[in-house]
Amino acid sequence: MRNNSITKVIASFGVMLSLNATAQKATVREDVISLNTYPFSDPNPVPQPESSIYPYFSFDKFSDKGTQQDWKCVTLENPYLKVTVMPSQGGKIWAAIEKSSGESFVYYNHAAKYRLVAMRGPWTSGGIEANFGVIGHVPTTATPVDYFIRENVDGSVSCYVASLELITHTWWQVEINLPPDKAYLTTKTTFYNATPLVRPYYHWMNAAYKATDDLEMYFPGQYHIGHPGDAHPWPVNEQGRDISKYANNDFGEYKSYHVLGEYSDFYAAYYRNSQLGSVHHSAYGDKPGMKIWIWGLSRQGMIWENLLSDTDGQYVELQSGRIYNQANGDFTPFKQFSFEPYATDRWTEYWYPIKEIGGAVKANTLGALNLVRNGTSCTLAFCPVQKIDDYLTVTADGKEIFSKKLTLNVLETWKETLPDLPAGAKLKVVISKSPSAEPLLVYSEAPEDRNLSRPVTSPEDFDKDSYFGLFIQGQQALYANDLKRADTLLREALKKEPYAIPALRHLATVCLRRAQYAKADSLARIILSINAYDPDGNILYGLANSFLGRSVDAMDGFSIAGLTASHRTAASILLAKEYARKQDWKQVLHYASQALNGDASNQDALSLKMLAYRKMSQPNEAEKIYGIIESEYPLNHTSRFERYLQNGKIDEFMGLIRCELPNETLAELASWYESAGCLDEAYQLLTLPPSDSNAIGLIRAAYILHIQGKASEAKAMLAKAEALSTHQALPSRTETLPALKWAVSQSDSWKMKYYLAILTTFLGDKAKGSDLLEECGNIPDDYAFYLTRANYRTDEAKLQDLLASEKINPSWRVGMQLIRYYEQTKQYDKMYDYAVKYRKLYPNYDAIGLKYASALLYLKKYAQSADYLSKMTVLPGEGGVEGRVVYRKAWLYQALQSAKNGNYSKALTQLDKARLWPENLGAGKPYEEDIDSRAEDFLTAYCYEKLKNPQQAAAFREKLKQKEERFAKQKDVMFDTIKDEL
Repeated sequence: MRNNSITKVIASFGVMLSLNATAQKATVREDVISLNTYPFSDPNPVPQPESSIYPYFSFDKFSDKGTQQDWKCVTLENPYLKVTVMPSQGGKIWAAIEKSSGESFVYYNHAAKYRLVAMRGPWTSGGIEANFGVIGHVPTTATPVDYFIRENVDGSVSCYVASLELITHTWWQVEINLPPDKAYLTTKTTFYNATPLVRPYYHWMNAAYKATDDLEMYFPGQYHIGHPGDAHPWPVNEQGRDISKYANNDFGEYKSYHVLGEYSDFYAAYYRNSQLGSVHHSAYGDKPGMKIWIWGLSRQGMIWENLLSDTDGQYVELQSGRIYNQANGDFTPFKQFSFEPYATDRWTEYWYPIKEIGGAVKANTLGALNLVRNGTSCTLAFCPVQKIDDYLTVTADGKEIFSKKLTLNVLETWKETLPDLPAGAKLKVVISKSPSAEPLLVYSEAPEDRNLSRPVTSPEDFDKDSYFGLFIQGQQALYANDLKRADTLLREALKKEPYAIPALRHLATVCLRRAQYAKADSLARIILSINAYDPDGNILYGLANSFLGRSVDAMDGFSIAGLTASHRTAASILLAKEYARKQDWKQVLHYASQALNGDASNQDALSLKMLAYRKMSQPNEAEKIYGIIESEYPLNHTSRFERYLQNGKIDEFMGLIRCELPNETLAELASWYESAGCLDEAYQLLTLPPSDSNAIGLIRAAYILHIQGKASEAKAMLAKAEALSTHQALPSRTETLPALKWAVSQSDSWKMKYYLAILTTFLGDKAKGSDLLEECGNIPDDYAFYLTRANYRTDEAKLQDLLASEKINPSWRVGMQLIRYYEQTKQYDKMYDYAVKYRKLYPNYDAIGLKYASALLYLKKYAQSADYLSKMTVLPGEGGVEGRVVYRKAWLYQALQSAKNGNYSKALTQLDKARLWPENLGAGKPYEEDIDSRAEDFLTAYCYEKLKNPQQAAAFREKLKQKEERFAKQKDVMFDTIKDEL
C-alpha cells in the first residue's frame, strides 16, 4: 500500500515536471485573424516626382462601410503572453495579450479601419508600429512586408518582418521574439543604409494604448519639447496641470510631448482602476527619444475614436525614438539626424505587462518597480517578468533601512510598506543576486542620480543668414530628403564661404543623388585641394569618378578614405565593388573581409564574400557565409538569390519576397549586382516575375543586353517594355538614367520619353522633364499621361491636357483637376458645371462633393451649399477641416447677407449655425478658446448693436478683442470680408 502511494507521488511529480516543461514552451505559427475591415483602394496612376513620397504612389479611396475579412497573421505564444503580428499591415504587432487577465497590454483594435493619416494615405490605429526612413508613418504601414518565422535553439520563437524603404533606399528588419519563460516580448531592430551616400535617419516605434480617464503615463523627465524643439516643463506644465495624467490634457489641440531630461531607460502606461499597465524598456543610448501623442480630448480629437475603431474606444500613442524628437526646426539643439554610408544600426526593446503595483518609477528586463511616498512611510511594489530569487535592499541617504529576499514567479506581484522613514532622506532601491552583488535594478530618488543638464535652447543671437546658419539649414534639408532646398541653401552658404568643406561635402552629395557626376567631381576636387585626406571628400571623389568611368581615380579616393577608421567599412565595400567589376575576386574577398573588421555582420560585405566564393567556384565557403547571413538577416534577399544561383531552387528565393512591391525588391537587387559589375545576374533579376510586368525593369534589362552587344534581343526586350502600362511604373534610381536615355534613342514610343521625363524631374531638372513631355505631342492614348503633363503646364495648355485626359477616361481624378483649374482661374460657372457633372458620376467621392459646395458659394448660392453639406459625409484626413471651412463660409455669407438686408435676428440665427462643427463633415470641434471666431463675433456684435442690445454687443466685442489677441498672427479671409462689407 505504501509502495503504491510512493508510486502515485512519483507519477504525480513526473506529470508536474512534464506540465511545467510544456508550460515553459514558446510556439510560433501562421494563423488567421478576422477583422471588420474598411478597405482602401485606387492607387494613383499619376506620378508625383516632386513629392516627398516618391517613388511611392498614394491610395485615394477609403470606405465608410466595413465587412468582415480574414487576414493572415503570425501568432507567438508562451505561458504568459499571446502576440499577434500582421505582416499584411506593415509588420505591425497587432495585439499582445497577457493571458491571466485576457487583456492586451497594447491597444487591440478589432477593426482594420483605414483612414487618411499616413504619407501614402491609409493607416490603422493600434498595436506597435515600427517607422523608418523619413518623418511620418513608414510607407509600408498599411501594406504587406516580407516575413519569416523561426523556432530558435534557446527555446524562444521569432517572427521577422522586413522591408526596403524606397524613399531613402534603407532597409529595416525587426525580429519580434518571445522567450519560453518570460512575460516580455522583444523587438530587435536592424536598420541599414544600403547606399554609399548619407541618407536621412528616422526611426520611431509607435505603441498604442487605450485612452481612459484613469490612464497615467510614467515618462521620466524634466521637460518636454515639441516638434520644432521648443522646451516646456514636465510633468507639470506652465499652467500647473500634471499632463502625465491623460485626463488632465483636456485643453488645447493635439498633444505631442517629447519627454527628456533624465537618464532613463523606460516608460510605462498604468490604469489606476484596473491596476493593469504596460512597460517599454530599452537602453538609454538605444532610445533616448520618448514621445506621447494624444489626439486631444475635445471633439477635435475624440472624433477619431469612431473614425479609426468600431468598439475599442480612443487611444494614445507612446513612442520611442532614436533621437530626442521628430524634428522640424533648424534653430534649436534638436535637429534632423543623418545615416552614414553602409552603416548598420541595431538595438533591442522590451515590451511587457505589469499589474497591481500602482505605477512605475523604474523598469528593466527584470520587471517594474513602484515607490509611493505616504508622509513618513512609503509603499514598495515589484512586478517581475521573469522568475527571480534575489535580494531587494533599500537605503536612506546611503544607510540600509530594509532588505528582503524576493522569490517570485513570473508576474507575481510583491508589495510592502516601510514605516517611519528618516525625515527628508532620499531613498535608493536595489535588486541584486545578493546584498553585495552587482545590481540588477536600481532606483534612486536623488535628482543627481537621474537628472540631465544638457542645453535645450540655442543661442538667441545665432545668425541664420550667416555661412553657418545657411549651412545648417541646408544640412537639415538634406537630412530631411529635401534636395531642392538643400541645393539652394548650400549654394548660398558657399557664396559666403567658398571653401567651407562641410558645405562642399553636402552639395557634392546632392549632386551625386541627382546623377550630376561631373559637378560632384568638381566639388570633391575642391575639398581634396584643401585637405587631401578628408575622408568624406575622398568617398565623394571616388563615387563621382566611378560613375564617370575613371576606376583608378575612384579606387584612389576610396583607398585614402579607408585610412580613417570611421570610413573604413564604407571605403572597403566600395573598393570590393570596384574589384568585382574587374572580376578580381581575391581582392573582393580581401576588401570585404576588411569591411567586416569594422562591422562584423555588414550585409554588403557578407554578400560580396558570398558572391566572390561563388565566382571562384567555392560553394562550401559560399554556403558558410549564407549560414552567417541567414542567422542574422533571414530576409536578406541578396544572399537568398546567391544561394538560388548555387542550388537552382527558385521557390526558396522568391517565396519570401512577400511585400507590396516585389518588383522593386528585385530591381534593388539588380542594382546591387550592377554596382558589382554582374550584369547577367542583374538581367535575370529584372526579368523574373513580377519584374517582367514592370516596364522600368524591362528597359533596364534591354539596356544590359545592349551593353552586352545583343542588339536584336535588346530590341525585343524594349518592345516588351513598350507594351506595358505606365501606371505605377515609377523610375527613381540613378542607374536607370542611362538605360532610359538609350531607350529614347532607340524607340519611337512616347512612353520612353515619358519615363525619362519623370526620372529627370525627380532628379531635379523639371524644365528638361517638361521638354520631354512636350516632345510626346498628343500621340499618347493614356489619360494619366495628360494628367501628368498638365502638372507641368499652365493656362490654356494645361486645360487642353485636362480635356484630352477627360476624353480618354472621365475619371474622378480628371474631374477634380478640371474643377480645380476652373476654380484657380476664377471661372466659377464652369467650375460649377463640372462639379455637377462629376458629382453625379462619382457620388461617393467626398472631395468632389466639397468642391460642388464651394462652387455654390462662388455663385452666391449660400443656402443651397449649406443644405447640400448637411446631407453629405466626409471621411477626413489627419488635420483635415475643409468640410467645416466650406460649411462655415456658407452660413457666414448668409448671415452677412441678412445683416446687410437689415434682418439682424435672422443673421444671429445663421451665425449660430456658423459656429457649429457638424461631424458629418469630418472635423470635430476644438475647445472654444482654440477656435478663431473673429468673423462670427464681429458680425454678432454688429447685429446686437443694430438691435439696440448694447449689453450683448459689448460681450461679443470683448470676446472679439480676446480672439484678436489670440489669433493676431493668423489671417481669416471671412473676418476681413465681413469688416470690409460692413
